[in-house]
Amino acid sequence: MRVIGMDVGGTNVRGAVVDGLGQVLSFTEGKTPRDSVDSLVSAVVEMVGKLRSDAGGPVEAVGLGFPGLIDFKGGVVRYSPNLPMFRDVALAGFLRQRLGLRVFLANDVNVAAIGEKWLGAGKELDDFALLTLGTGLGSGLIVGGLPFWGGTGFAAELGHLVVQPDGAPCVCGDKGCLEAYCSAGGLRARAMSFKASGESSIMWDMIDDDEDLTPQLIDLAASRGDAVAIGLLSDAARYLGIAIAALADLVGIRTVLLGGRMVNMRFDISSAAQDEANRRSICARAGRISVSRCELGDKAGSIGAARYAMACLNG
Repeated sequence: MRVIGMDVGGTNVRGAVVDGLGQVLSFTEGKTPRDSVDSLVSAVVEMVGKLRSDAGGPVEAVGLGFPGLIDFKGGVVRYSPNLPMFRDVALAGFLRQRLGLRVFLANDVNVAAIGEKWLGAGKELDDFALLTLGTGLGSGLIVGGLPFWGGTGFAAELGHLVVQPDGAPCVCGDKGCLEAYCSAGGLRARAMSFKASGESSIMWDMIDDDEDLTPQLIDLAASRGDAVAIGLLSDAARYLGIAIAALADLVGIRTVLLGGRMVNMRFDISSAAQDEANRRSICARAGRISVSRCELGDKAGSIGAARYAMACLNG
């Protein structure tokens, strides 16, 4: 069996041909078009076409992970805060018509969690959460060895848990969401607000424009003792730990895996968030919460999307 797993994020689109044993036969990636639904759909179609030509055999289906609130049964993107042009878009159907293949759509981090359960850091775990700290902050749950969708299908949207009432603005339109503090987009927006208010920081001399305010640049400034950068990353870890503690107390999960661009910084956000979560969680008194990195890296989403498609094909 060969299937294609596609992972659409707010910044990058990644895809892989994966066989039934989990071997990645081909992998490709590119930037996410953000100007229209049509341009993003066309980019996915083009990438799938390239992967099919490199597959070395027939492809049976496409699994697609997409950020936001996903009606996985109907194949519809209900709402995607970081790709706001997607509102009630029947994406699976559009792609099925263009590709002539069955397409199975689910939330991007839910399928990444499926990938980590299959081949990564979750192989030996029955219960864990996966959080990805990327353009936004996504999350997925594995409970009893299976993905947990909840009654709505939208379970575990931890990025939009309010951790600071009336706090920093979030792309979803609310204030104080975890994503507003602990994501690449949130860090950039908060850094820009400090810059606009006249706060002194070496970061302003390290950039040509505000788009250069990446987590990696903020991390570099923090390593040089910049107070604003240290404060941004410390806030990110603190609020992440608060959210993980709430998740642990609500669901009873003691293992959290982190993925995304913010987990490979000099500032050890995993350890800092773990310490905060264990201070905050009442359930941690009966057993510590573990926060560590996922193993599949940038391929987790595409591998997990492929595994999800295989499961759907098998009923």
